[in-house]
Amino acid sequence: MKKNLLALILCLCLVFSAACAAGDSTREKDEDNNKKSEETEVTEEETEATEEETEAVETTDTAPGSDEISLDEQIIVDQDDVVITVMSYENDEYYGPTFLVQIENNTEQNLSMSAYSAVINGIAIDGSLYCDVAAGKKANAELYFDSADLAISGITTMKDIEVIFEGYDPDTYDTLFMSDIAAFSTTADASSVQTIDDSGTVVYDDKGIRVIMKETIQEDEFGDTYIVFFVENSTDAEICLYSEDVSVNGIMIDPIYASIVPAGKVDFEDMCFWASDLEENEITEINEIEFSLYCFDWDSLDDIFNTESITFTVTK
Repeated sequence: MKKNLLALILCLCLVFSAACAAGDSTREKDEDNNKKSEETEVTEEETEATEEETEAVETTDTAPGSDEISLDEQIIVDQDDVVITVMSYENDEYYGPTFLVQIENNTEQNLSMSAYSAVINGIAIDGSLYCDVAAGKKANAELYFDSADLAISGITTMKDIEVIFEGYDPDTYDTLFMSDIAAFSTTADASSVQTIDDSGTVVYDDKGIRVIMKETIQEDEFGDTYIVFFVENSTDAEICLYSEDVSVNGIMIDPIYASIVPAGKVDFEDMCFWASDLEENEITEINEIEFSLYCFDWDSLDDIFNTESITFTVTK
């Protein structure tokens, strides 16, 4: 129960973090729609300019996963009376790279299925999937990866994918099924090698775990601010890392940051400072961030390390 509660809290943190990273595109779409509805007259020159801009955007699309790739339909899970088949792949314009999967529930219990964890090209990444499958039935579902998360991680080609699927009781939320690692590959060039950008300031390097903080922050037009952490887990255990006692310019603030990294993998995760929090604390510019990091074994919940306070001077 303790682990289920902790998992729920951390999952919420990751969801809010993903929402923060993806918020730009959503708000930008909303503003574009509002702007279009307000415009009633457009001159011929404005129309031509708009068409040229649109054409430029279309011809320079370099969204992660935009390579023209596909995959062969294949069974990736056949375990404990649950069969999962990956059917096809597409790069969805709004959701990002998406895999269509079919889930066959041959158990005697209803299952709510989700992606417990995912890894692409050796990098841990959040995969989104939710599907209810009644006992003895099949259901189609989409497993998608947010383009903003892929960009932060430097993933441009969807090549080698690993997923662990979880099935839980839709009423009690107790875990009823946990798959082994489901590994499959697309038709991406087999010779392509994923580049891992581990540049930045090392804030922890011990016990087989390395944490690097990127030296620059990213700020969007709405004032939300992000700073990316790179975590390398060379241990044999799945670990969870999150921040504590965070202050900005000496003022305590609660950012969104949590990173769950499988054994032998790496992860890129951003620490997000909401614009509303910065405004509430009258912070107009982030000059210094102070924080500590707490890390524990995700399975046993045993402590691994808890750093002393770390002070970082921000470079823009």
